Amino acid sequence: MKSKIENTNVRSWLDALARDKPAGASPLMRRVRLLVSKPKRQRVSVNLYKLDMHVKQGETAVVPGKVLSGGEVSHAFDVAAMEFSDAARKKLLDKGCKIIDVSDLNERKNLRLIV
Repeated sequence: MKSKIENTNVRSWLDALARDKPAGASPLMRRVRLLVSKPKRQRVSVNLYKLDMHVKQGETAVVPGKVLSGGEVSHAFDVAAMEFSDAARKKLLDKGCKIIDVSDLNERKNLRLIV
């Protein structure tokens, strides 16, 4: 199903989520797909302090919106998000966090949805 969403980043997320076992997708991936398909003004924005507080080392945070640079990161974890502010990306990479693509989410364990 082709979406009428103009943002190519959103379209690529939705296509990747649909391509990876759409009928048998996990409840988490179905929820992520629902949150990503919302209009931009209704999508979540998450600051780094919230990621640091809720995501443990070795887990993967899934943010169906934008990661902002508010706060600091004290440990390394993986992050999949639609968008990153430049400062947030720099802070994450400086602490050894990995920024991963949504297409790699189905292969990962210990996913944590942050909204």
